[in-house]
Amino acid sequence: MELSVALTSEIFKYDPVAKKIKEKIYRNNLDPLMAYFIDHWYGKHSNTSPNIYDTGGTSRAVTPGSYGYSNATGDSYQGIVGDTTRGVVVGSGSGAPSFSNYALGSKIAHGTGTGQLYYYQSTIIAYYVTSTKYQYVWERQIANKSGADITVNEMGQYTYLNTVFIFMVCRDVISGGINLSNNGYYLFKFMLEIGA
Repeated sequence: MELSVALTSEIFKYDPVAKKIKEKIYRNNLDPLMAYFIDHWYGKHSNTSPNIYDTGGTSRAVTPGSYGYSNATGDSYQGIVGDTTRGVVVGSGSGAPSFSNYALGSKIAHGTGTGQLYYYQSTIIAYYVTSTKYQYVWERQIANKSGADITVNEMGQYTYLNTVFIFMVCRDVISGGINLSNNGYYLFKFMLEIGA
């Protein structure tokens, strides 16, 4: 049985009052993941200690003892309101994506000031699509309360490992950028599908 991996990014206009999607404004099929995800999963399943670059550009030796999936001590793909160190994050960098990317080119800060975006809680949903196919969905609502339009050129998924190191799982560069209008609400989403 051959394993397939597919990664998709999407952006929607979102209605926070009705709590529903208004309109899809972007979709892209990506080359799967960053070096972090591949190296981390290889290390986890081969019981080795790969060196992986964190979002600060420092090479980290990830030991088998640090592997896990609880929100407290293992991989943490979710971020609370205002936390841009994990979960779906966006930026203004426009450099071409590469397998070796370890951080967004220029992450947009959380807040309501000039050039800032308001990050709501980032969540992960995991479920079976079929008996042989599994899907992870990482998503986050982001609002523009800055007083002016902001262009987003990139989006990524950050995760903590062992509550210490921050790594980027995937990154998408949006050709031409997406304009987030002032007072607009948006839903940013990555979908990872693994199966046969």
